[in-house]
Amino acid sequence: MPVSVVSWPTPNNADYDRGVITADCHRHGIRRTRLADLGHWADVMLPRSDHAHSRRWLPNDGRHRALGDVQQTRQHLLHMTAP
Repeated sequence: MPVSVVSWPTPNNADYDRGVITADCHRHGIRRTRLADLGHWADVMLPRSDHAHSRRWLPNDGRHRALGDVQQTRQHLLHMTAP
């Protein structure tokens, strides 16, 4: 059974991705969207470092390609929430 970890976007670079999506919404005339609200975003990479007891930023290993980053971020979430 799939694990539902969170119900909001969880990019590995929340600030950048939120900015891109907000700009796209404005460009297409979308003014009211919850996607622009900072409260609906979280950065997975900081909790991942904490979970690994690391003081340094750990690489995502998604090769900075959209699909690879999403797949790898999902794996990090599954690992961090495993019993």
